Amino acid sequence: IKSMTGFGRCEISEGDRKFTVEMKGVNHRYLDLSVRLPRKLNFYEPAIRNQVKEFAKRGKIDIFVSMEQLQENAESIQYNPQIAAAYLSGISQMADEFSIDGTIQAYQLARFPDVFTKAEEDDNEEEWIPIVTQALRDACEKFAESRRIEGEKLAKDLSEKLDHISDLVDKIETRSPQIVEEYRKKITEKVEQLLGDYH
Repeated sequence: IKSMTGFGRCEISEGDRKFTVEMKGVNHRYLDLSVRLPRKLNFYEPAIRNQVKEFAKRGKIDIFVSMEQLQENAESIQYNPQIAAAYLSGISQMADEFSIDGTIQAYQLARFPDVFTKAEEDDNEEEWIPIVTQALRDACEKFAESRRIEGEKLAKDLSEKLDHISDLVDKIETRSPQIVEEYRKKITEKVEQLLGDYH
């Protein structure tokens, strides 16, 4: 017996990336898969669904795939001097118009939107596929194992309940002739009593 309740999780780190796959399953008449992925891995969803189908035929299964960058690359922070100059020009103009102090420190200017931005990294998503595939397979294997263990517990529980029912049936069968005789005697006594009332 395999339970349809299960859980599997796997983390794999490669370079500056960490990939995590989690699977959770509950009872369902058919196989109902829900997959949540980082946007950059959306193209891989059909392959994930096919891989999960090797391990489960029924159940409502949620699959969560996450990707984490372990360390930021300093080169990915980009300074935009044109935007900073536009802010400074605007602040200077505003100071002149309202006759107020227009002094501003560099750290204050750095807080303005888009003065510093994170450059879009030129990722090659195809390189991640073997890692995600391995993490998914490991999570699937743990998921299947958890369902097997849970199934064994269910089988043991059912077996114990059946043994208990069997014991009750044996006791009933053993007592059955005696119970019938006791009821026959009581009914006979009741009938004799009723007939005696009419004499």
